[in-house]
Amino acid sequence: MRRTKDERKFEDNEDQDANKKQKTKKNKQVDRVLKLTAEHKYEIANKELETLKMNIEEGREKSETLLERLKAILEGTDLSIAEIRKEAFDFGRFLSAAENGRTGKYDAEKLWKYMDDKFKAKEALIDKLQLKNVSLKTQIMKAET
Repeated sequence: MRRTKDERKFEDNEDQDANKKQKTKKNKQVDRVLKLTAEHKYEIANKELETLKMNIEEGREKSETLLERLKAILEGTDLSIAEIRKEAFDFGRFLSAAENGRTGKYDAEKLWKYMDDKFKAKEALIDKLQLKNVSLKTQIMKAET
């Protein structure tokens, strides 16, 4: 049995209409399931707000600790720069005093003594700071017990 073009078009349209009805029924069922009440929306928004506040606070704390650390590093660097400038000034002053005016050369013995004195002074500072470190560690141990 052969169908005409008009009959086939009519059947295709009926099939499409049936499919559309099924889809709209499914969409309505999904919409009913997915609809949230105002109370649920409020709870979700509050949870999201609390999460965002916690994230902001954590970020603030991390940035404050980083800022403190960077300030300490900057302070240490400034102290080192000041110490280096002082040492350079002292060394320049020493060199001008150790220079032989007639020949323009430096006295090797004076230069050796200057460097040796500076080296001994640095060693004494290291020893002093190590002793201070040990005493602070013992104080911490006593305070903890």
